[in-house]
Amino acid sequence: MALFVVAVSGLRAQNGGRVVTGEVRDSLTNEAEAYVTVSLMADKAKRAAAVVTTDAQGRFRIAAPAAGTYTLHIVAVGRRPYTRVMRIEDGKTQNLGVIRTMDSSGALGTATVTAQRPIVTAEPDRIGYAIADDPEAKASMLTDMLRKVPMVTVDGEDNIQVNGSSNFKVYVNGKPNPMLSSNPSLIMKNMPASMVKKVEVITNPGAREDAEGVSGILNLVTEGEAKTTGYTLTPSVQMTTQGAIGSLYGLVKTGRLTLSGTYVLGRIFQPDYKRGTEREDFTAGTLLETYGTGHVQGTFHYASLEASYEFTDRDLLSLSGGWHGWRGSVYDFNTTGMYDLRADRTRLYGYDLFTRSRMRMFNYSANVDYQHSFKREGQMLTLSYRLSDQPNENNDRMIFSNLENVPFNQQDRIQNPDNHAAEHTAQADLALPLGKAHTVATGVKYIYRQNNSDNYEAWRNSGTDNAFIEDAAASPDYRHRSDIGAAYGEYTFKQGPWMARAGLRYEYTHYKATYPDGNAPGFTQHFGDLAPSALISYNLSATKSIKASYALRLGRPDISFLSPYVQRPTPESMKYGNPQLESEHSHNFELSFNSLNPGLSVGATLGYTVQTDGLMQYSFLQDDILHTTFGNFTHNKKLNLTLFANCMLSKTTVLSLNGSAAYTDLKAYRYVNGQTARHDGFSATGMLALSQQLPAKVQMRLIGGGNTKRPELQGYAPGNLFYGLVFSRNFLAEDRLTLSLAGRNIFTPHQTFRTTQITEAFRTNAWQRHTVWTVAIGLSYRLGNLRTTVKKTQRTINSSETVSKKEENNGQSNGQQGMGGMGF
Repeated sequence: MALFVVAVSGLRAQNGGRVVTGEVRDSLTNEAEAYVTVSLMADKAKRAAAVVTTDAQGRFRIAAPAAGTYTLHIVAVGRRPYTRVMRIEDGKTQNLGVIRTMDSSGALGTATVTAQRPIVTAEPDRIGYAIADDPEAKASMLTDMLRKVPMVTVDGEDNIQVNGSSNFKVYVNGKPNPMLSSNPSLIMKNMPASMVKKVEVITNPGAREDAEGVSGILNLVTEGEAKTTGYTLTPSVQMTTQGAIGSLYGLVKTGRLTLSGTYVLGRIFQPDYKRGTEREDFTAGTLLETYGTGHVQGTFHYASLEASYEFTDRDLLSLSGGWHGWRGSVYDFNTTGMYDLRADRTRLYGYDLFTRSRMRMFNYSANVDYQHSFKREGQMLTLSYRLSDQPNENNDRMIFSNLENVPFNQQDRIQNPDNHAAEHTAQADLALPLGKAHTVATGVKYIYRQNNSDNYEAWRNSGTDNAFIEDAAASPDYRHRSDIGAAYGEYTFKQGPWMARAGLRYEYTHYKATYPDGNAPGFTQHFGDLAPSALISYNLSATKSIKASYALRLGRPDISFLSPYVQRPTPESMKYGNPQLESEHSHNFELSFNSLNPGLSVGATLGYTVQTDGLMQYSFLQDDILHTTFGNFTHNKKLNLTLFANCMLSKTTVLSLNGSAAYTDLKAYRYVNGQTARHDGFSATGMLALSQQLPAKVQMRLIGGGNTKRPELQGYAPGNLFYGLVFSRNFLAEDRLTLSLAGRNIFTPHQTFRTTQITEAFRTNAWQRHTVWTVAIGLSYRLGNLRTTVKKTQRTINSSETVSKKEENNGQSNGQQGMGGMGF
């Protein structure tokens, strides 16, 4: 009936006018309120005269059936109802401009919650988690908050997976961040969660996005748009049992110019950890045992600056830049022994090894976006350029002592593998609406990517004080250039409750690899990929929707996969890349249901993934040395179910649940010496959180969860358990001062994480025992009168990353996996 009324009122409006238009936005964040119900009610009428919903940009257009006095009603989930009495005349269109909605929780400082905006949001192509609305974020690191995000898993060693895969890309405000993509765990567990406003999981991006990132995109939204004026400055500090972090966020908007910036400085020091490894060689009948201790310390920097200027109402220029930096050291002391199992565990040889690893990882990025809006609503041209530079330096020193019957010429070694990745990206996009329900988009893109690996290695005989001598044969230099061109076309249909999108993207890649020192011959490769995508969604009601989607995703290996440099962490192991790797392809299917209501929000996503040429790290034994490298031989099938729920048990109590279960079937052909391998199994992850509003405006949050061990091609990745308690309170007018206190795993201060690797030739069992308990106290103060941020172009470069090395340690960890997490 409502659809009939809308259709009739629309036809009459074409003849007699009587149209009201406007735009609905959040009063604080300025975000568009999509799919909000807008209605016109005549005086003393019991039924609405016209009903519409806002579009994805929060805009609406509603027509009255006749001239007269009406009451305009706007109803949004978790918002105060908006009403306005107005006179509508024949032949006139009234534009109400921007209408601001407010949370229905009442005035600031009120202890009673009468309604709550869902902390989890669902759009046709993404799931969002509002970290800014979670009080725990004020005393937590980002990895701790990611445990609550649907379709994201963080295991006991802080390894991050999206949709069950570590092959994902990380964006910040819609722009790719190479350093976060290649080292997500290292950086995010030292990044304050309060820096991020919202996390978006985009598992099936459209054709406009690069096809790279097998499991999708993790987009960190730091802020939204701003149309107000003023400034804000927010300093904050967090002290924990494992370090300290200070941050400063500032924003100023005057006229058409908007500037915002962030700086974070952190220092971490991890308590000593213990670890051990057992490697049994089934053929030789030997057992290699290693036990050791170590600790990690480092300094973390993050800075960003964004600016925008509106030359006219139709022309917007956005500039942004960022810098991430990490300087850290790992000190590791191990005792190793080799035993003959066929001779009653006779000790064959042994030694002690001290390893000092120093790391310097940086990422510099700059973006320029120009957006022109045409007179036709929705028609838009965007031109973008992006520069990224990522130098990584390592300095490893290995000193052996207490040599006992060592059957080889043992040498102390210095290893300095330095990798450098630079990238230039240019992109042009055009969006063209064809009527109210149809939109087509097209664009082109070019990426120039240069990966360099410069290596230095030196040696001396162990037990001496001789000078180190360069080993030129073990110090290869490697160059890898990629030229990537892409073009896409995409069609979108939106009509009433229906939304459909279909697109096709073509990507051509040309690789050229060279060895400047002549250690190996160079080679070239080129190939093209067609990446189709499709999505259809239907709104069952204003708060319920279903969606089905498909996308072909690609994964291109980066320098950490490709570099042929051989690292020798111990005399019995080595690790190196594979310059012959090609892209992997993943077919992703999804079916989801979401119901987002003020009292109860639930969602479920069923996903199925098929890969036939997956990139995989694997190990094999050769001449008593464990080789670890990469290959394109994995056939992966995965069925995954993700569930989330957010339930308001009372006016002051909220219960949240996030969990997933998966069945994985991994096969490998042409594996080691032509062998075939298979490993399958189930895995699960879960998180339960209880939020309680206490007297005196104190907010409490109790959380617990964990994940089971996860099957891999040659074994299992470890599981974990975690729990914690957070208290926070706001002070002063407008809640400008926030104090928070958090504790994590305080009754079980240590956890042991076990990794298993099993093949026909050997088995490896590794464990690491870490200090996991933390206590954190956080303090932040907000100055100024502006709480939103830079207005950005609606389209920008938001893709172009590669598969990076986020693999498990497979029993060969040097302690770096344990680096991290200061807060809860």
